[in-house]
Amino acid sequence: MAILNNIVDKSFISFNFDGKSIEDFGMTVVSNGDRLSTSIHPTFNNTISTVAGRTGSIYWGTDITGLSFIFNLATDGMSSRQLMNFKNHFKPGKIAKFSLAESEYCYAYAMINSSSTFEFIPFDTTVKINGIEYLDTIYKGEATLNFYVPDVYFYSDDKYIFADDCIDKPWMIASGLPFRTS
Repeated sequence: MAILNNIVDKSFISFNFDGKSIEDFGMTVVSNGDRLSTSIHPTFNNTISTVAGRTGSIYWGTDITGLSFIFNLATDGMSSRQLMNFKNHFKPGKIAKFSLAESEYCYAYAMINSSSTFEFIPFDTTVKINGIEYLDTIYKGEATLNFYVPDVYFYSDDKYIFADDCIDKPWMIASGLPFRTS
């Protein structure tokens, strides 16, 4: 069951990891408050020294280590099969292509950064397979996924060369792709 099949623009409420969108698991990105939140900068550490008797400090550089993305997710009907697929898909140690719906023209490689949680209420349901009804469970609840992107840069495939080719995409202007010159 996909929650967002009728929404054309899934900006800020969807992402892809290893070829699957979060809707494939019956979930969507939600906010725990009235606004969505994201990290603007990667994790970094400034190297600074002070010298006794000298005013100010000496800056040696900045070490940039990676990006973090934390997603709060919700479902109003995740099937037991979707839950098993969710657990398998978002497992520790897996590094895969990651993209945000609002900037689908670019991607990075990400991995799960910490143990995920899923708080839910289970409901009995039945499913019909080959004309036979079976007892199943659907889950309604919330989950959290925390991704780490070790290489802080996002990349793009050559299928997006000109903004004119993406005229129907809400991210066309933000992408910075050049327009064809006539």
